[in-house]
Amino acid sequence: MAVGDHGSIRAVQPADLGSCSSAPSWPASTWAARDWGSIVAAMALGSVVAELALLGRRPRRPLVIAVIGSYGYPAPCLLLSLHLPVYGVALGACTAGVGSAMFGTYRTTVIQRQVPEEMLARVKAFALTGSYALGSAGFLVIGPVAGALGPGAILGVAAAHSVISSTVVLSLRAIRSLRLHGTRSAPSDPNGR
Repeated sequence: MAVGDHGSIRAVQPADLGSCSSAPSWPASTWAARDWGSIVAAMALGSVVAELALLGRRPRRPLVIAVIGSYGYPAPCLLLSLHLPVYGVALGACTAGVGSAMFGTYRTTVIQRQVPEEMLARVKAFALTGSYALGSAGFLVIGPVAGALGPGAILGVAAAHSVISSTVVLSLRAIRSLRLHGTRSAPSDPNGR
């Protein structure tokens, strides 16, 4: 598990597993590069198909749809923890790709429409700093923790954490009540024009 560029836990990637994928008792350690390639390709396929399906859509409550999409993120972690075969994990990765596209599309739309233009760079900087800083810390910790708990356990914990986090975010009134209307208002002119 790692923190993605949207500040949420993203689907597991082969490199994220660190020492997990090479553990002798871990079934995924026997998978070939083509197996991992199939999983990553399935995630990309889910993302592309979802992006095409989202074109022109304007949900009334985009953050609700975005958070619902985030429920797709834990699918690969959960399916890996259950020792499913490659095609099962690939299906979970496809689900994560769909969720990632939904989350990214509507989160970005809300930021672009709700945050004043002069503040967009600052908001993006905060989001990326948190994502990359926490993601790097996660990479430092995940290998030893997975070595101690076992890969299946840590992936199960990651999946549970993702579902719980999404549920907490979805329970927030600010997320459920935000609605988009019309287009972004023009930035105010400091000269009063």
